[in-house]
Amino acid sequence: MKTAVTRTLPPTPWGELPPALRVLFITSSDRSTDWLARALEADKAADIQLERAAGLADGMARLRDEFFDTVLVEHVPEAMDALDFLDAIRAGSNDQQPILVMGSIPAADMTSYCYESGADGYVCLSTTTARDLIWQIARAAERSRLLTENQRLRRVKENQRNLERDEAERLIRQERSLLGDHRTTCQPTEKEVWQELLGPYRELLQAYVIMGSGNLAHEIERVLHAILAAQLSARQVLGLHLDAVESIISDLGSRSTRHILNRAHLLAVEMLMRYCERVGCDVSEYLP
Repeated sequence: MKTAVTRTLPPTPWGELPPALRVLFITSSDRSTDWLARALEADKAADIQLERAAGLADGMARLRDEFFDTVLVEHVPEAMDALDFLDAIRAGSNDQQPILVMGSIPAADMTSYCYESGADGYVCLSTTTARDLIWQIARAAERSRLLTENQRLRRVKENQRNLERDEAERLIRQERSLLGDHRTTCQPTEKEVWQELLGPYRELLQAYVIMGSGNLAHEIERVLHAILAAQLSARQVLGLHLDAVESIISDLGSRSTRHILNRAHLLAVEMLMRYCERVGCDVSEYLP
């Protein structure tokens, strides 16, 4: 390992380096552990708590029960092939456990193979200083923490979407109970008309969710004209609306259920207002 250039350091020389890092070094040689420990101890940028595992079996046993900021795996051709170990290490430990491979082969000949095998990087001992190694250890640990946090946030977001969807389905069931089951009372010909209306209404609702009512006046009037031509009652208009909402919620994509329900409610109010203006009824009698 190369010696770092000595210079006068400011009061906080290591920027965002953590004050301490717990590192597992998987190696077959006590001598490798000794010189690595001395090299890291000589650089005071961070307190590296180096622990040794004697070979793959010992390393995997440690990783089953413990999590380290970073794992260093020594690569010695024809003696200890780190690339063959990586899959086993990943399978036997936390899938976000950061792993760096160390060896004497030039980085240009090894780095891509290490990435392809699942390592977070490769350290060539002949061209790396202790400070460089500390930074690579810290960056690998930081990347692992970020990946773990991103997974946690994705789970939180997914749980929130599921809760919103459950709430939306409960609300739709309550609204249906107020309306009664409009679909079971339809005659066969009426059911055909219903299906013909549901497609355009669903398309209108999808556009309304994205755009609001501002640019959809023509589309709203077109759907309303078809509803009036089919002689649907105000109660049936709301039933048609709920069918469209339910079908969209079942295929949400990335949009929030709450956002869809808010926009859908606005469309229901606007559609019923226009409907009642045409047929001469009080919209407040039909809004759920």
